[in-house]
Amino acid sequence: MPNRRAMVVGAAAALGVCASASAQIRVGCWNLTEYNGIPSRSAAFQTSIFGTFEGRSFAPDVLIVQEIASEAATITFTGLLNTAPGSPGDYAYATFVNGPDTDSACFYRTSKLSLLGTAVAVSGSLTVSTRHVMRYHLRPVSYSSSAASFYLLSAHLKAGNSSTDRDRRAEEALLVRAHLDALPAGTRFIFGGDLNLYTHTEPAWGTLTAPGGVEGGRLYDPINRAGSWNLNASFAAVHTQSPTSAFGGMDDRFDFLLVSDSISQGQGLAYMGDRNVPYGSVWNDPVHSYRCWGNDGFSFNQSMRIANNTMVGPVVAQALFDHFAGTSTAPHLPVFLDLQVPARASVSTLTLDFGTVFQGAVAQLPLTVTNVANIALWSKDGTGAGIDALTYTLSPSAGFTAPAGTFNEAADPGAVGNVHQIGMLTAMLGPKSGTLTIASDDPEAPTIIVTLLGNVITPFDFDVNDDGVVDIEDAYAWLVSPTDVTADGVIDGADLVELIAEIRRLEVQDMTSGRR
Repeated sequence: MPNRRAMVVGAAAALGVCASASAQIRVGCWNLTEYNGIPSRSAAFQTSIFGTFEGRSFAPDVLIVQEIASEAATITFTGLLNTAPGSPGDYAYATFVNGPDTDSACFYRTSKLSLLGTAVAVSGSLTVSTRHVMRYHLRPVSYSSSAASFYLLSAHLKAGNSSTDRDRRAEEALLVRAHLDALPAGTRFIFGGDLNLYTHTEPAWGTLTAPGGVEGGRLYDPINRAGSWNLNASFAAVHTQSPTSAFGGMDDRFDFLLVSDSISQGQGLAYMGDRNVPYGSVWNDPVHSYRCWGNDGFSFNQSMRIANNTMVGPVVAQALFDHFAGTSTAPHLPVFLDLQVPARASVSTLTLDFGTVFQGAVAQLPLTVTNVANIALWSKDGTGAGIDALTYTLSPSAGFTAPAGTFNEAADPGAVGNVHQIGMLTAMLGPKSGTLTIASDDPEAPTIIVTLLGNVITPFDFDVNDDGVVDIEDAYAWLVSPTDVTADGVIDGADLVELIAEIRRLEVQDMTSGRR
């Protein structure tokens, strides 16, 4: 799909960027910093996630986390999500898998997403990969096709900036890329986590994002901000560590959500933003839905600002600052992005019957194509934003016509759909049948077939006795019970004249055919 489509999607996202994720799909990622379920941290987490400022809230629909200590801690975190003020209360956690060191976990809203599976994408070990890389398979509710699903991977790569640390991250990245390359072509996936990368020149970054190998496994930075992130003020708006100057301040971009090609093209289930446009220097970049929650871009190399925080306000900012109380390692801020959901196609009828039509007459019937994606569930404020536009073509079989080209239909509660005039050719006599194929980007019904029917007759009704044959018997029948053969609204001698002429014409055709 052209990139300009993604730009349109990004503009639509800007209408509701950072608003509460009451619609579309918000994907979050957060290193929780040594989280073991201690109750004293719960209130700060709850306010960080569900606190609001100027209508904005984190409120993810699915959240992957790192540095969680156990399944017990995972259960505790699920509870604090569901009992927080402002929470929808419908979070569940994916199957927890205990691995080397601390672990990843995934929390998702059951009213918005179905969990299709949990797997270890890369097995952690002390000699190859420090921690498990987890993979979660998710799909929006009300969709059932694989094309509407996506994989969400959570990783915590080796920390540190020594050559040994960089080499370990490079090994881990090779394993991750091999896993992604092995996924079926066109698979939608997001790879997130604490990647501990200092610069885009690291081999690990090159492995994850470079072309080559199986291109489908390549990852893209959705905000297009590759560079030397460490201690670089030009990346202040995307730094995620550390909220406190006690651990160096805001000067590193360690936390990422990277996306596949298929989920960043603006079509179907897709990132709301344009991956070709670099994220700007301000936190509220209108092209992107991607955000580092709590970083308003004014805290380079120092603690994140609280009192005058223009992104999350003082209350949420303080909670983000407090959430790591009692821990011994550098804390992180969460990142998130929004996904639009796919379009859904519907037609006004599955059969167009043109009936009986005179030869040479114009035969047309309307067909309405509508985008019926669930606006109440998926669109912010019921506007249709957050739902992909339906893109489709119309292909009639021989004997019928339909408008050519590619059409788009937005999900709009006030829209009546696109109305198309479908035609039947009437030059040839006889019954007609065919199909109209509607091919669209609806993953649930990419092809809809409409049956086309009709019958073309001569304008004159010569078959007076309705036996299917025009011959002398029709003349006898007319004499007994005259009919309006010429269809002019009058029954008179002209009808008999035309009938006899047609009988003689057919007799001549039969005689000629016999001589041949």
